[in-house]
Amino acid sequence: MTAGEVLAGEEAPPGDAVVVLGGEMIGVEVAAYLAQRGKIVSITRRGEKLAENMGRTMRRVFLDYLRENGAGIHTGVTYRKITGEGLLILDEEGREVLLPADLIVIAAGLVPEESAERVVEGAGLEVFRVGDCSKPRNIRWAVHEGFEAGFEI
Repeated sequence: MTAGEVLAGEEAPPGDAVVVLGGEMIGVEVAAYLAQRGKIVSITRRGEKLAENMGRTMRRVFLDYLRENGAGIHTGVTYRKITGEGLLILDEEGREVLLPADLIVIAAGLVPEESAERVVEGAGLEVFRVGDCSKPRNIRWAVHEGFEAGFEI
């Protein structure tokens, strides 16, 4: 399941234990969303810190929330494989660790959605790419890009 599918769903995903693969802003938001719905959450990231592209204040709020709700935080990991029992990783010390999961949410490697753009361009209309269709980031960038596109029009 992808982060977008989780966040778009009206009901919490099935199962009790969830591993979120990807620990930048979207991964942290999805992990908090799932913890709020009573899931046992583990979040993983290859990098050394979670949510490095998130503002300092919001980062602290989210990370404190995850810790307070018992989320497993795993940084500096190497992904080995997904099994029927969960996600197998190498931790920071190089030890093999199985993170139990009924569901694994992919919140890494997001790419812009471009299908609508191709349809509009095919009709000969000018296209302004803003927000996540330009590059998945936070709302501040989307608003700024929208503002700039408005001036171009």
